[in-house]
Amino acid sequence: MISTVDLATGDGTCRTTLVTPRLGAGPWPAAVLCIDGAGPREVMTQMAERLADEGYVVAVPDLFHRAGSVLELLPPSVPHEPRSLFGLLAQPDFMKVWRERFYASATDPEHLRVDVEAVLEHLGRQAFVRPGPVGVTGYCMGGHIALKLAALFGERIGAVASFHGGMLATDAPDSPHLGAPRIKAEVYVACAVEDRSCTDEMKQRLIAALQSAGVTHQVETYPDARHGFAVPDSPAYRPEAAERHHRALEALFGRALHRA
Repeated sequence: MISTVDLATGDGTCRTTLVTPRLGAGPWPAAVLCIDGAGPREVMTQMAERLADEGYVVAVPDLFHRAGSVLELLPPSVPHEPRSLFGLLAQPDFMKVWRERFYASATDPEHLRVDVEAVLEHLGRQAFVRPGPVGVTGYCMGGHIALKLAALFGERIGAVASFHGGMLATDAPDSPHLGAPRIKAEVYVACAVEDRSCTDEMKQRLIAALQSAGVTHQVETYPDARHGFAVPDSPAYRPEAAERHHRALEALFGRALHRA
């Protein structure tokens, strides 16, 4: 079942889609699915549905709610749909505007703390949600966010997955890898090939940080899969890699969230 709820955050309303399994009565473990750079849309809900049917209540918060709809950036001359947005993000001027208005807002640690706290509190009040650690998964920008959430919420997050996430280990003061000592979750990271936002140097820096912090983790690169491989409306979508990502995510959450 799919529903939406408007969650007050103190500086705006975070509309959140909730997806529950189509079979069974629960209660089920909870998961948060973090949007990519094209924002909340039908494809994100469909991905949440597949995860929900594995036995989870999945929340998809609109982490762009302070900035508006990302499709507002599109010029009138192009169709207002995610595929147009993906094409324009390859243009430096457009990317700069997107990063300053949307990416910066959605990845800000304090914004994430406020928004996801509201989501977790709401989930905790639902009889169909099983108490205990929550899983987090994210794509592209959302993969970056997922690792930040694991550090921000510590023991409340039991499993975290990042798929073709970008800028996971940089020199920025809020780089996700710097939060490794606060991560209590099991971590799975699947990188894309030829991805300038996740270079070999960044991967090694992330691995070193997770190892140093004693975090249970796996970081791997999917061959012949480029940035966006898991998201069906991305130009880089690759069905074989997407299926591999689903299997990895289901195995991770099964281990970490279904323990007695």
